[in-house]
Amino acid sequence: MISRWVVFILFSFNVSFSAFAISDSAPNTSAPSPALIAEKITQNNIHKIIRGSSAIAGLDDWFLSNGVLCASISASEHETYLSWKGGTLVDLGFCNRQDDQWNTYHELFNLSQSHILPATDVEAFTSETEARIKVTGKTYGVENTTEYIINLTFPNQLSIKTKLTRMTEDESFFLFGSVILHPDRALAPFVIATKNSAFSKGFDHPYVDTNDKIGMLSVMYPADLHVLVGPDHIKPEISYGVLSESVELQKNNGKLVKLKQFAINNQNFTLIGNFSSPLWFDTEGKPGMLQFVQTLWMDLEVGDSLLLKKSILLAKTADAAGVTDQLYQGKVISGRLANGGARILVKNNLGHPITYIKPRPDGYFSAVMPAGLKFVSLFIEDGWAKKPIKIDVDLMAAASHEIVVEIPTTAPSNTARLLLPKNKIMHLVFKGLHGTADPVFFADQTSFKVGQQYFPGDLAASTLSLAATEADIQSVNLRPGNYTVYATRGPEYSLEQTSLVLKPNQTQQLNIAEPRRQVETAGWINADFHLHSAASFDSTLPQDRRVIDFVAQGGEVMTPTEHKRSVDFQHIIEKINLQDNVINLPGIELTGLARGKNAPRTIGHNNVFPIKPNSLKFLGGTLPHENLRLGQVINNYKKQYPQSVFQLNHPRGLREDVDDMNFFDHLSLGKGYQPNLPLDDEKNKTLIEKLQDSAYRDIDFDAIELLNGSDMERYKAVREDWFSLLSQGYKKTATANSDSHGVNQLPAMPRTYVRLQRDSISEFDRREFIANVFKGDVFGTTGPIIDVKLDKTGMGEIYAGAQGTLTVEIKVAEWIPVNQLSVLVNGKPYKTQSLPGPGIYSIPIAVKKDSYVTVEVSGNADGLYQTIYPGFTPFAFSNPIYIDADKNNSWQQPGL
Repeated sequence: MISRWVVFILFSFNVSFSAFAISDSAPNTSAPSPALIAEKITQNNIHKIIRGSSAIAGLDDWFLSNGVLCASISASEHETYLSWKGGTLVDLGFCNRQDDQWNTYHELFNLSQSHILPATDVEAFTSETEARIKVTGKTYGVENTTEYIINLTFPNQLSIKTKLTRMTEDESFFLFGSVILHPDRALAPFVIATKNSAFSKGFDHPYVDTNDKIGMLSVMYPADLHVLVGPDHIKPEISYGVLSESVELQKNNGKLVKLKQFAINNQNFTLIGNFSSPLWFDTEGKPGMLQFVQTLWMDLEVGDSLLLKKSILLAKTADAAGVTDQLYQGKVISGRLANGGARILVKNNLGHPITYIKPRPDGYFSAVMPAGLKFVSLFIEDGWAKKPIKIDVDLMAAASHEIVVEIPTTAPSNTARLLLPKNKIMHLVFKGLHGTADPVFFADQTSFKVGQQYFPGDLAASTLSLAATEADIQSVNLRPGNYTVYATRGPEYSLEQTSLVLKPNQTQQLNIAEPRRQVETAGWINADFHLHSAASFDSTLPQDRRVIDFVAQGGEVMTPTEHKRSVDFQHIIEKINLQDNVINLPGIELTGLARGKNAPRTIGHNNVFPIKPNSLKFLGGTLPHENLRLGQVINNYKKQYPQSVFQLNHPRGLREDVDDMNFFDHLSLGKGYQPNLPLDDEKNKTLIEKLQDSAYRDIDFDAIELLNGSDMERYKAVREDWFSLLSQGYKKTATANSDSHGVNQLPAMPRTYVRLQRDSISEFDRREFIANVFKGDVFGTTGPIIDVKLDKTGMGEIYAGAQGTLTVEIKVAEWIPVNQLSVLVNGKPYKTQSLPGPGIYSIPIAVKKDSYVTVEVSGNADGLYQTIYPGFTPFAFSNPIYIDADKNNSWQQPGL
């Protein structure tokens, strides 16, 4: 589940979307500089557009360039993350550098997600001095115009100018906001208030529940510069400085009045907001209840306009200094650190953050300070010191413009270097002993924090993966101490271990045995149908690391399912020479984010596989899925991919506040599924109703993600829904998937095993594989390997007769415990028995009517298993065997 992030909605109103005609105008040119480009993306110019880990633009979108910066604005008809309309900034970076890490920018009427400014017209203009894309629309009587502008004078800067004019009386307009998505700190906001440093937060952000509307007031600050720092493990590095320059109310008589701004930042979004009218109770500080109470009386009069100016400054460094150097005009500090991997946080004399510096690899650093500043403190964090080194700098003591900071001599680096095995496939788990802490490799150095929770980044973990490829990590640094190192290759292999004693400044080779296969799985192949990487907006995990992690876990069939993006990993797999180790089965996670009148609570999250991504198209060719019913989306995908599997993802949430991502919590319309009631009941019948222009209904998905990650409580909740559907005759294949986003979430754990006659990767038969997924000849597992038969009838098949012998074969590696077998008939407990361990177990089955039987096998989550798979439980579940009790060659549902 991506409970790792929450899309922000501050205020929500029950107002439906308005429909607008779409009319994207053709470019208009007037003697432009050759470097300035503003035009629609076509086959002829698509090679020019910005690419990178987050780039989603394609044909029919819009392209903006000055030769230095390249930006893409989505076409008005393209769904863009939070909206089922486009016309917004989706990609931004330096030209010819493939460094885009920008997610998306949305402008919100009254700070409501359901009030995102619509785009009905997009135009392109170039002149001798600038290139710009103009987006216009109208909502609730307010005409909106947003212009994205670049020029040659400030080549690293994209300007955004927004004008909102009240044309007719309609819903009150009292708040406006711009929201930039960076879920799970895909970009880390370093927040600066240039006018009052007391409101500068740096990377240390206050926490508040985004569902607590009153509590949200406590985290609103008048910060105007938000440096969105990209992770330094994604190359090339980039950061974006979003500067809110001004907000003004232009009265219908021409008078201009400055308005107050505020901002909210956390790991998921940056919101820059403002009031639409001057405040009665003005404040230089953060807005409070008095200011927001006034919004009850705020609105634009007919003819009034809001005028907003923002700039986005780009830097080729993963720090804040690359941006602040373009804005500050004071003295320059510089120096050299012994450790080029260190980071420097700069604060003023009041202790407020000013900038954040990443030195060059050789340790050299420099940064411009704000004009007039007399004193700063540098806090140097090298990742190994117990606490940052503080150095005070008097900027007025030296007459020169540049001040070279003397860095005190420190003791030799208190680290040891560990050389990793070569040409071996294994997943390594490191545990500290005798007071030595567990190591955390590749932790981000920003110390980004929300409340008391640190977010160390998607590469941070106490584990390492090797896949016998040249792309493997060669060595790591650790603190001196005592360690146990475990090597695994998934639950079918042995668990190997060794001890390490590391001394300061020592280089040592890690010698550990390669895991041996202990459990044979002939006739089966394992798969994970739910995987993410940096191509998803809430992950920064490089795609090659995703593949290496998967292979190291013993994964065989991987289905990349990035949020909203259709992506093919085959070129990555071949680039790192792992095509003999893994099968690539491209997919997509259709991620409902935009609430519309047809689907007020979205379609939730759903995977479709296999598909054929097209990198030339917007979002890789993902089909529209916002503001549609689930059945309509299924219909559209089945038309294009008739043999695809449509899987309902994590359909239940366990929080009291219903999340859009969990379909059975809301069924798109706000009413949760009631598994104890029949499908034709008023509360459930939307699932089976016929939909306009669709041969499919909401219930006509093929598979359901029964186990998502390690969450057994969610498994139990989803299982009740699954049993309810099965009992009413709707056969849905149950799967188990990781939904992993970073290296601390294990891919292929849990995993789905699919029966396959030719089970080797070299002989992989996609048609047979997909056919058996449809059939339900599948089991899910976090360790135990099972095979279930009723006499000779397997999973997904129909057994003829009211009596038979259920045979459950259980195999496990020696380090995986298993001690219980549960048999369920029609979703109800039939027999539960303790087990001495793995083996073949027989259970007589007798029923009086047509039924279905499923099996669960489990063990205790302790010992070495818990060390290797923390948070998981040894567990496996089968798909049903259907029992035709009266032998009439027709299986009838048993009913609720």
